[in-house]
Amino acid sequence: MIFRRKIPPYFPADILHRERAERYRRVRNAPTVDRDGVGDCRVVRKKIASRGGGMKRQLLFLADLQYNGDAKGRRRVAALRDFLRREKISGIVISGDAVGDAVRLPEFSPFLAEWSREVDFAVASPGNWEQGKSWLSVDFWKRLYAEGGFDYLVNEGKSYDGIFIAGVASANRGIPRSVAVPPEAETAILLAHSADDVIYLDENDALADYRTALCGHFHGGQMRLPFFGALYIPSFYGRRFDQGVFRRDGAAPEIFVTRGAGELSCPRRFFCRREIAVLEIG
Repeated sequence: MIFRRKIPPYFPADILHRERAERYRRVRNAPTVDRDGVGDCRVVRKKIASRGGGMKRQLLFLADLQYNGDAKGRRRVAALRDFLRREKISGIVISGDAVGDAVRLPEFSPFLAEWSREVDFAVASPGNWEQGKSWLSVDFWKRLYAEGGFDYLVNEGKSYDGIFIAGVASANRGIPRSVAVPPEAETAILLAHSADDVIYLDENDALADYRTALCGHFHGGQMRLPFFGALYIPSFYGRRFDQGVFRRDGAAPEIFVTRGAGELSCPRRFFCRREIAVLEIG
């Protein structure tokens, strides 16, 4: 059985563009999985093409860490810091929900700073958790992330030595807007909290200049069964975009959906190990 969500009243009426979603097909076994993980997270590696293939960079991508200050969360933060020190990582990108407990916000910037010190640049975009706190403005989050050495992008983009990265609002609590890619960019990456946001933006090839859209939010379902997959995905398109890589015919980015590095409401996973990703640009 495929579950679908009801449309909240604040969504635009045209959010359900199912014909757009149906253009995307899963790419089987696209990311490779390292034999050894990082703490309790597995590590997947995905290649992203650059113009001419001359650029050689590695980025760390994660979503849904949902740090809440417990012992497991602190160990994950430390394990990721040590991983950044070992690997030749140029930048770190986060597509929302890095923190999961407002009480822990005083700890938030210091642990982000542990990561940003190890890389050339660090970027984040909002998730439903950040945008769901209506009493905390975008400017508040920008300051909080900036204290940790991160650029916080909401419907805007920034270039990092040839890599253009745009972050968009989460459609669960806001309206994502497309961001134009500058012509000089060697490669362009879109940070969107969920694949639903990408489908919403994918109108008239508006995303044609992006190589990859990086998403999370679904946690891979957290509970998966062999040969069946996720039991439930909180998406308007059922279980279509549960995890992995999805490619569309024509001019549009691939969608890469990570399982996420943590969880919030349900603290358990079944056949769905936590995940971080190394993006190999070249």
